[in-house]
Amino acid sequence: MGDVAVRVDDGEDPIIWLTTPPIEKLEEYPRERCAAMVGLESHHLVADVPCEALSAGIPFIFVAVDCPATVDQARLDMAVFEQIVKHRSTPTCVFVFAPTDTGAYSRMFGPQLGVAEDPATGSATGPLALFMVKYGLAQGGDGTRFVSEQGTQMGRRSFLYVHVHGEMGADGIEVGGHVAEVAKAVISIF
Repeated sequence: MGDVAVRVDDGEDPIIWLTTPPIEKLEEYPRERCAAMVGLESHHLVADVPCEALSAGIPFIFVAVDCPATVDQARLDMAVFEQIVKHRSTPTCVFVFAPTDTGAYSRMFGPQLGVAEDPATGSATGPLALFMVKYGLAQGGDGTRFVSEQGTQMGRRSFLYVHVHGEMGADGIEVGGHVAEVAKAVISIF
């Protein structure tokens, strides 16, 4: 995607923010097929909300479901998934989420990228914000803020913070989170 704007909040436990690259709508998929793709029945999907693929560099198929418990039940059916994405030349991921009072409860499956499930997907969260605002699943005005909880089902609970600037993110969508340092190193190049 090239350069991506990043900023770090000041403070004892700063949040690192990135500005989501431009988001592109790729296509819409049949709701019944998307429900089957994640091992659910179509009545579990949020009414009147399509299943769409959006990309800010990596394509994600967004599947909105009725509640967090349904998100936890989701299981990627590889046969249905491969059938749905067989025409796509770019690896595609699946993002299942339920709207909540504070934002979204989410899971991301990326088998074509070698990721069975990801605990925190910043590259999906900007498109998620646009999707939620577009379909009335999150407040849509300038300054919209919410949290996407992800990784809970896999035992790696993560929180990604979203700040939408301008109507429908016209002035940018920032995604932020805390990081846990797991290693530190110094490289000397001679």
